[in-house]
Amino acid sequence: MNNQDTNQGGQQSGQYPVRPSDGASLPVDTVPEEIKYFNWGAFLLTFFWAIAHRLWVWVIIYLFIPCGQLIISLILGFKGNEYVWKGKTREFASIEEFNQVQKIWTKWGIIILIISVILTFIAIIASIIIAIIFNIKTNTSCFF
Repeated sequence: MNNQDTNQGGQQSGQYPVRPSDGASLPVDTVPEEIKYFNWGAFLLTFFWAIAHRLWVWVIIYLFIPCGQLIISLILGFKGNEYVWKGKTREFASIEEFNQVQKIWTKWGIIILIISVILTFIAIIASIIIAIIFNIKTNTSCFF
C-alpha cells in the first residue's frame, strides 16, 4: 500500500476502515460481534456516556423527553456500542481498546449506583429518625 491509498487517520481511502493495532479491515456498516453486548455504562450513565461518545441526538432526546429517559437508557444499553462504532463519533484503535473504555464506564456506573443506593438508604433512615424525634405525624388522608 502506498501513501496515496491512506488518509491521515490511517484509513484506506475506500469504504473499509483499518484498525491500526490488529490490521483488520471491516466494512463501514459492519459491527464486530465482540462489541455486541449490553453496555451497563451506557445504561447507568446514559447522559454522560452519550456526551463522551458524541451522540448528540440522544443527548437532546434525553434532555427534552423526561418520561423517556428509561427507554433511552435501555436503547443505548442495548444498541449504544453499535451506534458509536458505526457512527465513528469516537475513534478507537481496536476492538480491545473499545471494550476497555466501555469496562471503565461500566465500573463507574456501578460505583455511582451503589453510592446512590447507600445515600438513599441513609436519607430514608434519617427521615424516620427525625420524624420520631420531633414526633411528626404524617397526614395520609389526602391519599384516600
